[in-house]
Amino acid sequence: MNEIHLREMVPLAMYETKEDKKALRICKYYKSDYIAVQLLKTFFLTTIAYLLVLGLVAAGNIDWLLDNIDSFDPMKLGSILLILYIVVLAIYMIITFVISKRRYEAAKKSVRAYEIQLRRLEKMMKRSDGETDKQTGRRSRR
Repeated sequence: MNEIHLREMVPLAMYETKEDKKALRICKYYKSDYIAVQLLKTFFLTTIAYLLVLGLVAAGNIDWLLDNIDSFDPMKLGSILLILYIVVLAIYMIITFVISKRRYEAAKKSVRAYEIQLRRLEKMMKRSDGETDKQTGRRSRR
């Protein structure tokens, strides 16, 4: 290997070890599958977060809740909480969809550039192997 090959290999190796490794993982999915997985994670995490916040608010206002428990209309309260949940979930799902789509497209673009560099390096390696074989008169081992 010569210095030119090393100059080409260093950025490729750095790509595989840095945060761009995440781009390689993202591109293993189809776009729709990646977005679906992200939306599914958001659904579960938003549901858990909503229930935790609801529990914390209830625990923080337990005195008021116990004093006014007779005046609550369970259907109205349930409707309000359900509508609030749906609104919060819809907002987070839209945000997740937009972010996931952008991340996938950026990762695809990044991986495409990485693959071009890999092909260029491979061609350089083949050319240098061919030149070495011509100089020595030996066949290359493959």
